[in-house]
Amino acid sequence: MSGWQEFTGVNRGYVLELYEKYRQDPSSVDDDTKAIFERWTPTEEESPAALTTGVPLEKVVGAVNLAESIRR
Repeated sequence: MSGWQEFTGVNRGYVLELYEKYRQDPSSVDDDTKAIFERWTPTEEESPAALTTGVPLEKVVGAVNLAESIRR
């Protein structure tokens, strides 16, 4: 995907989430997204598994809970 480096933080996570959704069921994403994912796959270090390896789940949940509390 050209411009992949432009996606950071939550946006990058959203793209990776869409990609996983596409992998499980290609019809679950719109046609434009499907066309992009047919030509692109994340590298090893960009894969969702690589992004979460070594991060304790409790810390992730804590961070999400903190962000939700701040929003409220």
